[in-house]
Amino acid sequence: MTPRRLLVILAAIVVSIAAGRTAGTTFGAFSATTTTGGSTIAAKAVFPGTRSWSAWDLRDASSGAEVDRSDAEAFVGTTTTTKNWATTWSTTRYLTFDMNAPLPSGVATTGVSFDFDFSDNSNNPSNQICFYFEVLRRSTSTVIGTHGSSTTPVACRTTNTILQTSTPLPEVANSDVANDLRIRIFASHTITARAMRIDRAVVSGSTTVDPFTLYETTYTDAADTVPATTPWGIATADGTGHQSGSNWQTAFSAARYLKVTFPDYLPASATVTSAQLVHSFRPTTASATACFYFDVLQGAAVLATYGSATTPFCATGAAYTTNTIAVPALNSAARVNGAIVRMYVRTTNGGTTQHDQFRLDVGYGVD
Repeated sequence: MTPRRLLVILAAIVVSIAAGRTAGTTFGAFSATTTTGGSTIAAKAVFPGTRSWSAWDLRDASSGAEVDRSDAEAFVGTTTTTKNWATTWSTTRYLTFDMNAPLPSGVATTGVSFDFDFSDNSNNPSNQICFYFEVLRRSTSTVIGTHGSSTTPVACRTTNTILQTSTPLPEVANSDVANDLRIRIFASHTITARAMRIDRAVVSGSTTVDPFTLYETTYTDAADTVPATTPWGIATADGTGHQSGSNWQTAFSAARYLKVTFPDYLPASATVTSAQLVHSFRPTTASATACFYFDVLQGAAVLATYGSATTPFCATGAAYTTNTIAVPALNSAARVNGAIVRMYVRTTNGGTTQHDQFRLDVGYGVD
C-alpha cells in the first residue's frame, strides 16, 4: 500500500471518530470492514456500553392481591380520559408524550411509527373527535415532522370504541433521533366540546439489530389550554413516584410485593457484560423505616435473590434513598429481555411506601 493511500484511510477513520464525539456518544456503528496491510478493523453493530431503561408494567400486591398499576398509555386495555377539547383547532390545545431513550446511539432505524389508539368519550355520530400530530426533537423543541392537519386529520372517531392507528415516521431515521422524541397531538370536536379517551401511545420500529418500542416518560394534557403534566412515576428520579396501593405489613410476606417487568431492548446476539438495578424509595411516613429485598425472574423461574428478610435494603426518613444493586444473574440477552423484579417490602409502622425509580442499567455490545 502506498503512503498516500494509508494516509487517506487513516484520515477517514479520524473523521468517523470525530463525528461520533460530536454527536455526544461513546458508541457507534460501522457498516464495513477495512483491511490495512495485515491489520483488520472489523465492524460492530453496537459498540459496548451501558444503556438504561425503566419498566412500564407494574403490579402492586401490597394488599396481598396483585393489582395492575401499569402505565395507562403503554399497553392496550387501560384508558386515560383527557380534559375537554374545543370545537375549533388551536395550537394551545394539545397532548404531548415525551418518549424514553433506551437505544444505542448511531444506529439506523427502519419502520418507525407512532401507534396511537383513541376514541371519543361518548357515542354521538354527529360529534366526532379528530387529531393530527407533530414530531419534535425533545432536546430542542424543534418540529421535525407533521402528520395530518386541521383540514386533513390523521383519524376521527364518533364512538367510544377504541380505534387503533399507526402512522409511519420517516423523519426518525436513526437511534439518536428516536432517543430524543416528543409527540404533540392536536385535536378538536366537531360540535360540542368534550374529552378524548386514550388507550395507547407508543413509538415502535427496528434498529439494525433489534425491534423496539418506546414508551412515554411524561404525559402533558393541555386540551383545555392549561398544561397538566403527569410523569410515569418510576421512570426517572424526579420526586414523583408510585405509592403502594395499600399498607405493608411490619414483616415480609411472600404474598405482598411490587413487581415490574422490563421491556425487550437486546438482540439475541448481544454480549452482556453487566447489569444493575437502580431503585429509589422511601416510607410515606418520615418517622418510619421501609425495607425490601427482591427476586429476579425470567418468566416464572427465579434466577436469583438479592438481599433477604434478615439482610434487606432499607430507607428511613422523608428523603428518597437510592440503591444501586449489581444483578449478575442478568448475564445474557435471553435473561435481560422481559426480566422481572419482584420486590418484597415491609415497614416498621405498617404504612405505605413511595417508589420513585425502577431502572435497569445493562452493559452490552453486539458484534
